Amino acid sequence: DLLSSPNRENRLLSEASARAMDIPFLRGRLLYIVATLISVARLRSHAFSLTLDERKVSRDLLILVGAASELTGGGIRIAPQAGMGNGRLNILYAEGVGRFAATRLLIKALAGNHLSHDAVHSGFFDVCEIDRDGPQGPASMVFGDGEFLGTLPVRMALGTRTLRVLAPAKKA
Repeated sequence: DLLSSPNRENRLLSEASARAMDIPFLRGRLLYIVATLISVARLRSHAFSLTLDERKVSRDLLILVGAASELTGGGIRIAPQAGMGNGRLNILYAEGVGRFAATRLLIKALAGNHLSHDAVHSGFFDVCEIDRDGPQGPASMVFGDGEFLGTLPVRMALGTRTLRVLAPAKKA
């Protein structure tokens, strides 16, 4: 099992996270916005198999996020309802849309009001298993808070223990 730490993303955000690693001169929210806009230029949806608790579904998706908290990549409110799941993982995904609609969806995501978009689906689950229906590649990359964690298939669930993280002291 990979634990949500606190958000795990796939496809568009994975590609944006990979691109962000190659843009050393930007930081935070601006870095993820620029990386995502570059990714939108090469945008296409991919076929995924999901098992949400015990229910299996196949979908062509633009983006897929497993979230335990509201924020991802530079403070974008990708999962504004994540804290309302009573200990369950918030799974959000957007079905394939064109470049123009994806750009509008990104703008809505930056404002935290993308859940009202027709292509966006959100729900709460104990376990989510994800695999690709098709060739592996960039769409198979799994990132957690911008860090590469591995490739699909993946099983996500919320952990029961606190994850302790060491971080350098902030410069004064």
